[in-house]
Amino acid sequence: MIIKEFLRDSTLKITWIDSGTTPNSIHFNILDKSESILSSDNMVSSGNGHYFALFTIPNSFNFGFYNSETVAVIDNYPYRKKRPFRVIPGEV
Repeated sequence: MIIKEFLRDSTLKITWIDSGTTPNSIHFNILDKSESILSSDNMVSSGNGHYFALFTIPNSFNFGFYNSETVAVIDNYPYRKKRPFRVIPGEV
């Protein structure tokens, strides 16, 4: 698995493609290594079953590993997808 690296103040694009069933709701969470939710927001449909959200990594984030988690609710069942990412320091 490739873990993407981001600088603070850069933007992470979170995506979801449904399998033909439209979710009742869909949102994303940003989780720290302890699985605590640091941020959460709804995702936007871009048509044809594609959903996305943009998350700007704040300066307050420590360097290290995080997870983006997409949660799509279909017929009252949550479907989750996690992707790790790493916040790295910029070059000096």
